Amino acid sequence: MNKLTVAQVLEWVKNHKFWTSVIVLIIANIVIGILSFPSLFYTAFFNFVLFYTLVGGLLWSGYSGKKGMTFTALGIYFTMASVYSWWMVLRHFNTVGFFIALFLTFLSALHLFFGNKRYKEWLHNRDQSNA
Repeated sequence: MNKLTVAQVLEWVKNHKFWTSVIVLIIANIVIGILSFPSLFYTAFFNFVLFYTLVGGLLWSGYSGKKGMTFTALGIYFTMASVYSWWMVLRHFNTVGFFIALFLTFLSALHLFFGNKRYKEWLHNRDQSNA
């Protein structure tokens, strides 16, 4: 098993700037959430991160030209939204919030599953056409 070096991590960050920024924003969001538990600023910041992920993810998926990336970007967006919804359900349980969180979780799993499936099919077809 290869050890992950600092140079490899830096190369990954360099080649995946958008998703790296999403990860950094999510970490910042978690820290802000822990420190302010939640406030209006936290909610506004989380909505910014969701919007940034949605728009940037869709742009990235179109720019990458790989099949299945749009579903994957939407799956990541719905995963973030479902985590926030589950957190709100745990804080203030209500039936409507529970079903919204459940629905968002279902949407995230569905989009990630079909995005991964379509990407694997695209890779397989690309490899066969290059052979």
